[in-house]
Amino acid sequence: MRKVIKHLLIIIVALVALILLTFYFLGIYTGDNDTSIEVPSVVNIRIDKAKKILDKEGLRYEIIDSVYSMSHKRMAVTEQDPTAGSMVKPNRRIYVIINSMSKPQVKMPKLENKSFNLAKVLIKNSGLKLGEVTETYSELGDGFVLKQMHKGEIIEVNQMIEKGSTIDIWVSRNNSDLENLEGDTTEDDGVTAVPMGTE
Repeated sequence: MRKVIKHLLIIIVALVALILLTFYFLGIYTGDNDTSIEVPSVVNIRIDKAKKILDKEGLRYEIIDSVYSMSHKRMAVTEQDPTAGSMVKPNRRIYVIINSMSKPQVKMPKLENKSFNLAKVLIKNSGLKLGEVTETYSELGDGFVLKQMHKGEIIEVNQMIEKGSTIDIWVSRNNSDLENLEGDTTEDDGVTAVPMGTE
């Protein structure tokens, strides 16, 4: 009886050892025995400093895109994948998007001879901002754009300009309207009336 129990115990120990060895070698094969690293946050950190942080943790990085963001420092990381706090294997590549040095450029749309309402839509759709709107007399008719200007100078159609720039426009009005509006400014749209013959 004792021999049976002894043999049974030997078999059980052998089976347990075999199971443990199986899991051990399986872990080596799949890499589960490697030490995991917690990914640090490098968002809003300049890419040169972010590289040092990742290097220190035994991680690599790759820039996959660049954007322009007002809410981040220039040349700083805006997004990272995997995110901070994720557990990864050593030498894992962290993909980052960085904030570019300059604002993106857009083409200046054609506003002249367009209606005031259409001009506002074109300005908005181009990623630009409507600035000062000046009313002046023109035989073209009522409510048409006569000039498109940026920083006090006429800006040509298709000229490259920083996204978000302010565009000032001159809009036609008939003489009677100007006499009624002379010297007034409409607060809602920033329109300033200019007397007839003044440009």
